[in-house]
Amino acid sequence: MATVKPFQALLPNFGRASEICELPYDVMPAAEARQMAKGRPQSFLRVSRPEIDLPEGIAPTDPRFMPRPGKL
Repeated sequence: MATVKPFQALLPNFGRASEICELPYDVMPAAEARQMAKGRPQSFLRVSRPEIDLPEGIAPTDPRFMPRPGKL
């Protein structure tokens, strides 16, 4: 049987919430997400849409950018 343990949530500092919080990843195309995250290194879009940090025109499934097992 699995053991489920609670964890403490991470919450952004209230004063910086507007720098971090974003719309859900699936409501905007990558180009719009890239524009919204521009100049905002703490944006959660960099977590939920990591492809926005790839050069434009490179697919997120391109093997050059996919992590390899054992290399993480």
